[in-house]
Amino acid sequence: LSASPFSRFKRVIWYVRNDAHFFGYMLSYILRFLQGLLSNVATFFLIFTSVTAKDVVLNFAAINFISGIDETAFASVLKGRFGQKMKKKALQVKTKQLPEYVTDKRHPLLRTYILTFFTLIAMCTFAFAFVLVPQMSGEFLVEQYR
Repeated sequence: LSASPFSRFKRVIWYVRNDAHFFGYMLSYILRFLQGLLSNVATFFLIFTSVTAKDVVLNFAAINFISGIDETAFASVLKGRFGQKMKKKALQVKTKQLPEYVTDKRHPLLRTYILTFFTLIAMCTFAFAFVLVPQMSGEFLVEQYR
């Protein structure tokens, strides 16, 4: 048995890059997870707080517009419009190869699939409760369809 639960992860990161910092990579993975989780939560609230279908479409159009601005800004930096130093750093970011994930060699994707499955089950249960509880209390009860 290893002394640390992350010893295999440390060996893989060290293999990728000799001067790698374990906590930097762990922070990177945690932030990627949080980014995906927060985007799902934001999408969930955009859908369920919109009153009409038009509001849903407009909200997602606004998100797409902001995302387009981000992509345009990065493309401008890659073209060198903000200086050569920023262009060099942007090229490093674009071409940097990171390991996609680190898994157990005996069961390569099993842990990833199980974690994803239970995360989706928890999100669906939360969404179901978010809709079902107000309907059962009569807050969202529609007696007549227009």
